[in-house]
Amino acid sequence: MSIDLIDIKTCSLSAVIAWGIVEALKPALTLAGFAEKGPRYALAVRLAALAVGAVVGLGIHPALDGKGGALTGAAIGAAAGALNALIVAQVKARLRRAGEGAGGGAGAGEGASAGAGESAEEGGRDEQPR
Repeated sequence: MSIDLIDIKTCSLSAVIAWGIVEALKPALTLAGFAEKGPRYALAVRLAALAVGAVVGLGIHPALDGKGGALTGAAIGAAAGALNALIVAQVKARLRRAGEGAGGGAGAGEGASAGAGESAEEGGRDEQPR
């Protein structure tokens, strides 16, 4: 099995587009009554990433390869959306742990950038309004 460049493009585009759309949908989830830190919210975000990735992959894969591999595109897109949700969750968890371990300071090095040793909440970069 060889990985085709078209498959890599489909995966990359699906992941990036799914991330953008899901980030835009997150405020709608809080308006719909999902508790931001609850399991229903996390499930809704992950399912949205999966669904959006599949739809995007379905749409762009046939356009990229010209052979009509829509089902393959949907599968690649769904996988990209799911991986996207997992990566974002892991990055947030690491940032949170790093912020707790650093005690909210700027970090060990001089001139550390703001937020390098802070969690998303402490750095003011949390994507959901409180």
